[in-house]
Order: sequence, then C-alpha cells, then structure tokens
Amino acid sequence: MKEVSVAILGAGSMGKKHARNLAAMEGVSVVGVSDADSHAAERFAASQEPHPRVFADFGSMYEQAKPDAVFICLPPFAHTTEVEEAAAHGIHVFMEKPIALTSSKALLMAEAVESANVVSQVGYMLRHSGAITRIKGLLESGAAGKPTLYRGFYNCNALHTEWWRDREKSGGQLFEQAIHIYDLGLLFLGEPASVGARMANLCHGDVEGYTVEDTSASVIQFKSGSIATIAATNCAIPGTWHHEFTLVCERLVATVIDGKELHITYTDEDPPRRVSHTFDDDPYLAEARSFIDSVRAGTQTATPIRTGYQGVRLVEAAVQSSSSGRFIEL
Repeated sequence: MKEVSVAILGAGSMGKKHARNLAAMEGVSVVGVSDADSHAAERFAASQEPHPRVFADFGSMYEQAKPDAVFICLPPFAHTTEVEEAAAHGIHVFMEKPIALTSSKALLMAEAVESANVVSQVGYMLRHSGAITRIKGLLESGAAGKPTLYRGFYNCNALHTEWWRDREKSGGQLFEQAIHIYDLGLLFLGEPASVGARMANLCHGDVEGYTVEDTSASVIQFKSGSIATIAATNCAIPGTWHHEFTLVCERLVATVIDGKELHITYTDEDPPRRVSHTFDDDPYLAEARSFIDSVRAGTQTATPIRTGYQGVRLVEAAVQSSSSGRFIEL
C-alpha cells in the first residue's frame, strides 16, 4: 500500500476532525501543521502521535514537509494563495467549503488545480453519506426516473463564532452552512439556469456585529427544467442543527433527514411502496477515505474543486438576487 503524507492547514475543529480520521487509516501520516495561531498549531501537534512539525506558514510547510496532500481547513476569509501554491508544488488538495467568498476567486483556485493535474476534493461530506449514495445510485440506474423537484432546508439557532456573524468574513449562512443543501441540488438536478432569492436578518438585529442573514429562501430553475426550493434559518431551535430534503422524481419520492434517515416511496407501484433506511456511517471519514484512495490511485475524485466553484457561484447568485430583487441568470 502506498504511503501518503498529509499536511494540515488550519488547526481548528475541522482540522482536528480530519486528523483523527486520517490517523485511523493505514499508511497515512500527518507530517505538518500550520495555523495563523501558532499556539493552536502547537497544541494540535502535541495531540498527534507521532507529532507533526509545526510551520509558521503554508509556504514553508509545502517546501520543507513536502506532503503528498494537504487538507485545507481555513475559515472563508483566510484563503489567500494556499491552493494555487499547493497545486504548483504538485500537492493534492482537500479543501473545506466554501472554498472562497467569491466565484471569481473560486474559479482561479479550480483552474490552478486543474492545470496542475493534481487530485482535489471539496468537503461536501453529505455526498459521501449512505443515504445520498443510495439516491444517486437510483438516479444513475434510471430506477428513479427524471428528477423534477428538490425541496431542502437547513435549520439552526446559534451565535456561532464572531467571524461567522460577519458577512465580510463568512459570506453568511448560505455560504457557510446551507451551501451543503444547495450542493445536493446541483448533484441531483445538474446545471442551474437561474436563481431568485430573498434574505433577511429577523432575529438578530440587536446582536452587535451580526451582519449575516438568519432567514433565506431560494427558487432555482435548472437547465433540465427541474426546480428546487431551498430555505435556511438561524432562528429555529437553540442548539439544534437540522437539515432535510425531499427529491421528487418520476418514479419515486425520497426524503433524507439529517443525512441519517432515508424514506423512499416508489410511486410507480400500485399501491405505492414505502421503504425506510437508517444509516450510521460517518460521512467525514468516508470523504477522507475517498480522497486518500484517489491520491493513491492517481485518479480524480467525484467531488473535485470545480464542484466547490459551482456551489460558490450558485449561493453568490442567490445573495445577488436578494440584493437586486430579481432573478439572476447563471
């Protein structure tokens, strides 16, 4: 089995989660970590066995640790040229979402990775859950028939971190959280044609520095003719994160709750037959394994960095639609 060395850029919660999952894989080693907070990087390194080297910046980490791959786990505002430089060094790239705060920056990242022909993957972990894999298989086999309508929502109620509440730093709830639900719409329905959206801050107007939306709804028309509606709120049940979607196809209706429960009704049968499945898989571990497998095989992943660009482009257009009061053509 080919050994794979990995560097971690960003020693926060996601960097730690990925490091734990990588440690569970045979033949994978974390050889370097870098974070703008040097103390966080030191604590991260001390928690790993063996201890990776700590670097002051990603440039020196790329040059000295010479990793096969890098897991980029930075908040949206912290992205600079770490992707482009990794690609230039021939380093394979796993990147958390959103990959950028603008589609123009996201496209530059995608083009750099594609030009360098390195393996890339975006952290859309829901794509790797058993429930989503089952639905994708039904679509690809033709058993589901044509997808016609996708209805999704994302609910929570928390102040999160200071940077999350700042639109200039996080992009807002659409960029930071609901983008997962928008991404699944792209996965199931294909290329979007236009989007219309409305956004508001209805519950946090008295919170200092809270400049992001806490309520949003979008309607998306796809080039296939299919339609999606996606809503998100940060005014729901305190301390509870909940997401759900329903996909209506010609031959079935599928609902997924929190990525764990899948309910399918086969509407082409008489009477309609309903089946339910429960999944206890870890999509974060699954996405990391998928990326490492692709690095070893030298093959592109099913969720390359261009999917990150496509997600950013869609939620960016939704924000623009809300600001302009009109549909945005894509």
